[in-house]
Amino acid sequence: MTLKGEAFFEVAHNPQKPFTVTSGAIKTCVLGTSFNINSSEKMTIIGVKTGKVAVKSTNNPQKRAVLTKNQQIVFEAGKTTKITRVDGLDITAWTRNEIVLNQTSLLETAKLLENQYDVTIDFEDESLKNYTLSGKFKDEKLENVLSSIALLKNLTIEYLTPKHILIRKKIQQS
Repeated sequence: MTLKGEAFFEVAHNPQKPFTVTSGAIKTCVLGTSFNINSSEKMTIIGVKTGKVAVKSTNNPQKRAVLTKNQQIVFEAGKTTKITRVDGLDITAWTRNEIVLNQTSLLETAKLLENQYDVTIDFEDESLKNYTLSGKFKDEKLENVLSSIALLKNLTIEYLTPKHILIRKKIQQS
């Protein structure tokens, strides 16, 4: 199976018919599990809720791992691949209209918001992408999520069009 975007799977182990998901240059081989894949042009995130999956990059055979319950891996071009611990419920938060941020970069947060709300988010200053956020939003309007982020990080949110948003540093009044 080939995936572009995000999907959650629950798969029974069957050695005679292995289930493999290809998302860009990343192959995920299921070993009996429930897991989530979020794949975009720039990065692929695989998180395991239950069971075990084997993951490898077809571009770089050294980038491979076996993930078990509550583990996540991020493949991003030019960056070190690392496995982190995650809450199993956080992996599937998007299926419940929740956004869960746990020291998540503003760049990753923007990608989540773009997927959830079908918008484009740009940054006026590249350094903003590295800001980190923690928090949860459930069934929240995009405007409320962005207002909260702006307040927490002293930012300005500008709507260039209803579907195109620019995030910039707040200009300090003298």
